[in-house]
Amino acid sequence: MQNGSDTITTDHLNDIDALVGQFEGLDIRLQGVFLERVRDSYDQQREARKAALLAELAALGVTTEVDSPKTGAKTTKRTVRPSSTLYRSKTDPEKSWTGRGKTPGWLTEEMDATGLGKETFLVSAA
Repeated sequence: MQNGSDTITTDHLNDIDALVGQFEGLDIRLQGVFLERVRDSYDQQREARKAALLAELAALGVTTEVDSPKTGAKTTKRTVRPSSTLYRSKTDPEKSWTGRGKTPGWLTEEMDATGLGKETFLVSAA
């Protein structure tokens, strides 16, 4: 396995096993403090590695807007695909529904009034 540029060896895994043994011998409160410090250290190293990789990309002329939400930096928003109409009113063709969200009142009213099921108002497959 690779971690950055360092290879994780069997010796490293043995060291981890020894640390876990020591951890298990700690009082529960000390375990909590230890875990907080490990998480902080991990987060710092992860952010440093990310900054280094982004600097490398920038040096190569690659631009990116991928930033950590923790830094408050802008992130690229996901584009929502426009929905096509799946259901249309039998009495008023202007009324339509994509099938997303709550069933519109006009559809519920028409189903109640006609006794027809929702599939009757279906105009295209998803």
